Amino acid sequence: MSIVRIFFNPLDSQSKEEYPIEPGTRLIDFLQEHYPSGFDGYIKTYVGIQELEVDDLDYVVKEHEQVTFLVMPADPA
Repeated sequence: MSIVRIFFNPLDSQSKEEYPIEPGTRLIDFLQEHYPSGFDGYIKTYVGIQELEVDDLDYVVKEHEQVTFLVMPADPA
């Protein structure tokens, strides 16, 4: 089983939710199911320690992977 962790405030490690995720699930499908309205900020996505670009959210989760979403308060641009 793999896991998804979402940190709603990257400065507060307690502001998170964790979800088990089945291998073979696309990250975009997970987000559309659990957060169809999006977030109040932009997200940074990591699979393990590798950052994943927003354009690559069709990524398919593999067995025993840890996915981390950081909800950032503002767009860096």
